Amino acid sequence: DLHRVDRRQRQDVYKRQTEEFEKAICEYTGAEDCSSMSSGSDSIIAALKALNIGPNDQVLTVGHTFLSTTESILNVGAEPIFIDIDEFYLLDISQFKKTDRLKAILFVDLYGQTPDIDKIKSFAKEFNLKVIEDAAQSFGSDYKGKKVGSLVDLTCFSFNPLKNLGAMGDAGAVTGKKEYIDKVKQIRNHGRGKSNKIIEGYNLSLIHI
Repeated sequence: DLHRVDRRQRQDVYKRQTEEFEKAICEYTGAEDCSSMSSGSDSIIAALKALNIGPNDQVLTVGHTFLSTTESILNVGAEPIFIDIDEFYLLDISQFKKTDRLKAILFVDLYGQTPDIDKIKSFAKEFNLKVIEDAAQSFGSDYKGKKVGSLVDLTCFSFNPLKNLGAMGDAGAVTGKKEYIDKVKQIRNHGRGKSNKIIEGYNLSLIHI
């Protein structure tokens, strides 16, 4: 069947292009691994799920951001704990507070700026919290000589046409530690991974690879 052969060939091309794109993102950011995604919003949802953030968990974040930051926390069943912003419109680290159900910090880079990531990571280490960076507006930004994308557990990018690195349509990516990205890749593909074990997943890929 020529149509089916054609389809397989196209699939192989798309897979190769996707893998090349993910490799290029890793080389540019210094991240261990990268998972391309269907959008920036889906990137945050997959990142939260990959770090086992869910019902009854709380996540420190800011309200001064696009809807998808808070929306993603709610969509995995967790509760956002809002921290005010500082004079740079970034999460005010001085207001951090620990709660019994706190499991993660989801901070937002705004206008290409990053907050003091070292202080965020220090607080997270003290209380055994995961750290996710919403870097929808900061692809290409530096923090103390290192590119955004390799600084915390998982970093979420948006390639919406309105962003500083825009695709032809909506798209996104998650970068970070390989052990977490492996799970992100499984979540994005209906929970199917390299093994026979299937977890709860979504359809978050640009193409199923």
